[in-house]
Amino acid sequence: MTNPLYTGHICSESYGIDWLKGHHEPLISIETFDKVQKRRNGPAKLPIRKDIGDDFALRGFVTCADCGTPLRSSWSKGRNKRYAYYLCQTKHCVSFGKSTARDKLEGEIGAIIKTLQPTENLFALVKAMFTEAWSQRLAQSEDIVQSGKRQIKTIEKEVDALLTRLVATNNPTVIRAYESKISELERQKTALQDQIAHRKAPKSGTLEEKLEPALQFLANPWKLWESGQITLQRMVLKLAFTDRISYHRIEGAITANIALIFKVLGGCIEGKKRSSAGEDSIFDAIIL
Repeated sequence: MTNPLYTGHICSESYGIDWLKGHHEPLISIETFDKVQKRRNGPAKLPIRKDIGDDFALRGFVTCADCGTPLRSSWSKGRNKRYAYYLCQTKHCVSFGKSTARDKLEGEIGAIIKTLQPTENLFALVKAMFTEAWSQRLAQSEDIVQSGKRQIKTIEKEVDALLTRLVATNNPTVIRAYESKISELERQKTALQDQIAHRKAPKSGTLEEKLEPALQFLANPWKLWESGQITLQRMVLKLAFTDRISYHRIEGAITANIALIFKVLGGCIEGKKRSSAGEDSIFDAIIL
């Protein structure tokens, strides 16, 4: 992920080649390549812990209501079998060392998810909302394409001006400065061309193809949660809630910020303490 060759371009300091468009098919976009370089050159990330496993769907999603720290998870060995628990391990917390059975906690959160059942008569409105969002994204993409073309023309004019100055000078320092600037501009031009190429048409799949899975999720997220697959369960948590769930070992779920889309569809739960939710990412996750 450090070789520009995989973006469909050739770079070589030895031969003075800088982001020359190749004849081979790119495996990644320049945008992705740049993101990787920023990530590699940025601050180091902690390695993923190997002891978390896939036994606890709510690990990292539920916090202790007394101290606000994410609950830990562990297995406890009994006489005949092992038992799974969530617990708070924050010292000086009143719930320190107090555990809650995994099935109990996940069952209560599952009960909240089960109530997220929008009424059927609102699905026409949902489809209209997604259709409008889809149209807006297409319009935004077209604006980006046109803006990119204008920027490319500006860059080409700058390069032409620099080439004219480069031919007219004999100063080695000035020549290196001009060559460096031209190389930088050509790099920007290549990135813009790549961006335009990816913006000219929507990503694979029609609106209907993307909308159907979305409606299936909105209609009954409980089915995904009930599947027991850790990946699907965590996806439900990310889409159905806008923040971590605060849980008290006696009172149960104290706050569960339901995603705005479910509030709009009448999927909010009454009788529980809820804080207001901000904008959720469901539209972006589906359309993009």
